[in-house]
Amino acid sequence: MFTRPDCRRHSPVLLCFVMLLWSSPTKNMRAQAPDVALPAVADANSRPLAYEVVSIKRHKAWDTSASTQGLPNGYRSMNMPLNNLVLSAYVDTPGTEISGMPEWAKTDSYDVETKADAEAVEVWKRLPSSEVWNQQRAMMRTLLADRCKLKAHWEKKEGPVYDLVIARGGPKFNEAAPDEVSNAAGGGSAKTQRLTAHAQTMENIGWYFSGDAGRKIVDKTGLGGKRFDFEIEWTPDRAVTVDDPGISIFTALEEQLGLKLVPSKGLVDRLIIDHIERPTPN
Repeated sequence: MFTRPDCRRHSPVLLCFVMLLWSSPTKNMRAQAPDVALPAVADANSRPLAYEVVSIKRHKAWDTSASTQGLPNGYRSMNMPLNNLVLSAYVDTPGTEISGMPEWAKTDSYDVETKADAEAVEVWKRLPSSEVWNQQRAMMRTLLADRCKLKAHWEKKEGPVYDLVIARGGPKFNEAAPDEVSNAAGGGSAKTQRLTAHAQTMENIGWYFSGDAGRKIVDKTGLGGKRFDFEIEWTPDRAVTVDDPGISIFTALEEQLGLKLVPSKGLVDRLIIDHIERPTPN
């Protein structure tokens, strides 16, 4: 999912990582409501569930490939900054701000692989998917506390958001079949980013595009939990030039999906990074 000087704006690699987590069968697809307790920040004195095996290594500078892969007993990512691991471990709400992240954690790329013990994997088979995801995230937080000495705290404040509403002319996408599997795949080129999604809610759209919009997106379409298929293509910020501004996410949503982002105010969660170090060697 990978990174940006401002943690509110996702790069294409970050988007791919977040898509992997959304499309995983163990991920609870509902975004966290503002009044739900935020994930506790693990530290050296607070040790929740932990992975049995953790490997973190600097990525080879000459290799530009990047990927993420969900595993039955953990996960694997290649060529991702640690900022992304913090996002996956803590961020439930689209548009959540992270401040205090050092520049190296946004730019230095790492290869990360984790593995849970056999007992945990067996337990996961009997748990609801939302609880499995909660346990996996707790393991990620322990990893960050152990290997990166992460210390942080949460703040909540009122800030700018976007309300997602239906544009004039109505939506331009179809409702998914009842038995369709939720998934999303990203792609594109140096100038464009493309997302093909199946069986996604309007709330998920807020997840996908809050980074490019630069704010939390709040679903105000009135479509509830209905799931839809859609495809959209836009120009990410990194590809915008004076001579070729491309298609902004605002224009793409309105012209291609019949949705509109309206500036508004709302509660925004903020994760403050008090301390983080480069990961200790294996």
